[in-house]
Amino acid sequence: MQATMVSIFPSAAQAFSFTLQEATIPEINRAFDADKLTSEQLVQLYLNRIEAYDINGSGLNSFIKINPNALATAAALDIERDLSGPRSPLHGIPVLLKDNIDTFDLPTTAGSVALEGSIAPDDAFLTQQLRNAGAIILIISDCLMALD
Repeated sequence: MQATMVSIFPSAAQAFSFTLQEATIPEINRAFDADKLTSEQLVQLYLNRIEAYDINGSGLNSFIKINPNALATAAALDIERDLSGPRSPLHGIPVLLKDNIDTFDLPTTAGSVALEGSIAPDDAFLTQQLRNAGAIILIISDCLMALD
């Protein structure tokens, strides 16, 4: 598996880079603050990895749904950051929700075929708090449980 590197070179003395898979939120925020990365670019990097490794690569099928509005949400949050600053350290950060946490705009099945296509009328409290903080709901992940 090849690592995705994001290099940021504001000057030779301040150059830094991070591996996308290992990047911390503070590292990503430093890149945002240095205008070397946008939320839209970050979402696209993650979408590229999902396509390469989950969809076309191993066929893990580790997610239920990719948010089709993630890039548009990221672009809007980039504009908001430019105009008024970040809402929180999660502003513009893509997150994954487990398939048992309700979202008003994506299916929540809790891993059950009986709930396939079910969309909750409202966000769960956690989802509301993440959105209010500026996080981007990128993926609803599979809700597999280990069987003993």
